[in-house]
Amino acid sequence: MPLDDPKTLKHVRVYNWLKGLIVRGRFKQGEKLPTETEIAEMFSVNRMTVRQAMDMLVQEKYITRVRGKGTFLAERSEKVTYLLDNIISFETIAKDFNLRSSYKVIHKEIGSLSAEIANDLMVTPTSKVINIIRLVYGNDIPYFIERSFFPYPEFEFIMDMDFNQPKIYSLVQEKTGAISLNRSVQVLSSSLLEDDEKVLLDYPSEIPVPCIRQKNIIYDVNSVPVLVFYATFPGDKFQFKVHSKDFMTYSF
Repeated sequence: MPLDDPKTLKHVRVYNWLKGLIVRGRFKQGEKLPTETEIAEMFSVNRMTVRQAMDMLVQEKYITRVRGKGTFLAERSEKVTYLLDNIISFETIAKDFNLRSSYKVIHKEIGSLSAEIANDLMVTPTSKVINIIRLVYGNDIPYFIERSFFPYPEFEFIMDMDFNQPKIYSLVQEKTGAISLNRSVQVLSSSLLEDDEKVLLDYPSEIPVPCIRQKNIIYDVNSVPVLVFYATFPGDKFQFKVHSKDFMTYSF
C-alpha cells in the first residue's frame, strides 16, 4: 500500500491512516490492531516508522499497548456530561474531561427561516436569519454539530466575525454591549444521525447511530429571544445532567 503525499513525513502518514480508521469506527473498542511488522509490510516502511506513528496515538489515548499481547484500541473514556442548569460553553465542559476543544465553521449564510425558528425568535416568517453551522471537536475528533440562528439585520455584524473559536456567544455579547444573555429554554429529543451528519461526525454510513438533539432558545434580560441554536450530540459521546431544585408531590 503506497503512502500518498510525499511531502509529509512517513510516520505522520501512517499515523493519519491509522487515526482515520479509528475515528471512522473500523476497529471496535478493545480490538487488537495489526502488529507493527504487519503495518510496516503494508506500507513498505521500517518498524521504527510505524512505532513513531503508534506512539503518537498512544499519547492521544486512541490506542494502548499491553506487554506480551499487542496493541489495542483504547476503551472509550466516560461520556462527556453536559450540565443543563446554566448556559455554558463546550470549552468549559471539555476541560473537565481532558479534551482540547476546537471549532470549524462549515456553513455561514444569510437566508430564510422556518416557521418554527420564526416563532422561537419572535420575528415574522418573511424575516431573514444568519445561519451558522459549526463542527465542534474534542482532541481533533468531531464531537457534535451546532447550528445557530441569529435575527438579521440586527446581528449583521457577526458575518464578519471569526466563529472558528470558543465562547463565540460571549464575544457576540461583548460586541453588542447592550445585549446580555440571561437565560435559556432547552428542548431535548432523540433520533438517529442522518447520513450527512454521519459524514461530518466520522461514523460509518452503514451503522445506525443514536443521538440527542438539543434546541436551545437564549433570551436577554428582558426575555427577548436573541438566538436559537440546535446541537446534535452522538449518544456514545454525551450524557446530560440537570439538578432539580424542589421536590413536588403529585396526586393522581
